[in-house]
Amino acid sequence: MKQIIYFFLSFLLLPSMLYAGNDPNIPSGVKAKVQTAMQAHVNSLMAKNGGSYPIFDPGTREVVQLNFKGLHKGVVVKGNQGKYYISCADFTDQKGGEYDLDFLVSTNFEVVETLVHKKNGEKMHYSVH
Repeated sequence: MKQIIYFFLSFLLLPSMLYAGNDPNIPSGVKAKVQTAMQAHVNSLMAKNGGSYPIFDPGTREVVQLNFKGLHKGVVVKGNQGKYYISCADFTDQKGGEYDLDFLVSTNFEVVETLVHKKNGEKMHYSVH
């Protein structure tokens, strides 16, 4: 009986898991503006830093220089009263380590903060208020 209940519960939870990194209620035009803001931010910072993206790594407590790989397509809204759009991008460090950075984009479509979401596949926890 428990297996049947778990089976049906999995179907109820599946839609929320599918959209965990992409809110289908955000219009595509808004998503495009978020992506444009992220790409402009990355390009600007890399131009100022000799082609690499500097980020503070909370694990090592050091600033690391990252190489940009690409943006994720998904966008979600977080924060009190939906204050920020959040999307991710993939980077690598000089030693081949993999970083997944989250960009907090304001409703004015400006990147206001960058956070390490994952390092080498391991989640780094943070909260957005």
